[in-house]
Amino acid sequence: MSVSILDRPFEGPFADTFSLKNLPGIYVILGNNGGDNWEVVDVGESDDVRRRVENHDRKKDWQQQKLATLAVAALYTRDDRRELEQGIRNFYIPLCGVI
Repeated sequence: MSVSILDRPFEGPFADTFSLKNLPGIYVILGNNGGDNWEVVDVGESDDVRRRVENHDRKKDWQQQKLATLAVAALYTRDDRRELEQGIRNFYIPLCGVI
């Protein structure tokens, strides 16, 4: 299963973290209220995507958005993580974690 974010193939969206890998990459927290339209809730990058999402300090902020479904998509890469994260932030303007 994959989802395209800024024309990049992200794995997911996954409803839990069990399908995430302990690898470097970018994660995008997605939410929706039914249907196929996902909204970008948050985005970040980490040396260990699974661990970061599981222990994220903004989890409560994600849940306070009152979306019926929260999920996570990941792109595993070591290259240009910060640049791609910022590009996703600029394009989608996430609900949480705006810098």
